[in-house]
Amino acid sequence: MPHKRSPTGKQKQKQRIDLYNQTREAKKIINESSYNDLEKHETVARTTTNEVLTEMGRRFTDGVIRGAVPDVEDGLVLSNDYGQGIFNV
Repeated sequence: MPHKRSPTGKQKQKQRIDLYNQTREAKKIINESSYNDLEKHETVARTTTNEVLTEMGRRFTDGVIRGAVPDVEDGLVLSNDYGQGIFNV
């Protein structure tokens, strides 16, 4: 494992930080466009993965890490009271 101050260590640290920031931004985009189903007490997605990738391309000019964006489709349960949504895991 390279030391964090070595050139390869700094590069790996930058990759981890970029992945973390892009994952956080992707979840923010998904949650901003979601809606709450008051009858079932669920948060439901209104976007697809391609729409999230398009928005991420606008926000990150260096390139988007595909692994940072979770697979989402319209109508997918993001979270509910039973812990069965994709963000509850």
